[in-house]
Amino acid sequence: MNQSSAFFQSVRQTFDFLVRDFGYQLQRSISDDASCVIYTHPLMNVEFYWGKGELDVIFRVKVENEIFRPYRSRAFSLSEVIRYLDETAFNAYPQINNGAYITTLSDAENVLQFHSALMHKYCTGILSGDLSLFEKLTIEKRIT
Repeated sequence: MNQSSAFFQSVRQTFDFLVRDFGYQLQRSISDDASCVIYTHPLMNVEFYWGKGELDVIFRVKVENEIFRPYRSRAFSLSEVIRYLDETAFNAYPQINNGAYITTLSDAENVLQFHSALMHKYCTGILSGDLSLFEKLTIEKRIT
């Protein structure tokens, strides 16, 4: 199994609760330099990207309204959301074998487990469709 396929399987196993508990649907996309796994929902996507030593989890809001405008970013990283809610949450970030870069599947799996725990602790409302935190972050970005 190649690394992209293994990453897909790891995301699927770790984040199966998105399908089971919140009604998301699983998609997969692979590019030349990164793996991408997307869970879709009518209100937002939850996207996982791993490539070039980084693993990102992004919430991408699909709604357009007076706050979520088409010309403004409607993407929010999991780290942005968690740091807004709890500045100390990333103090327990897993140790990475290659320093700051996530280059092995083992490191990616450890980070996925950490992100899953954070989602369970902080994001159940968001995953259920409560976009109020994203609205607040969007408004605050406009002010600054």
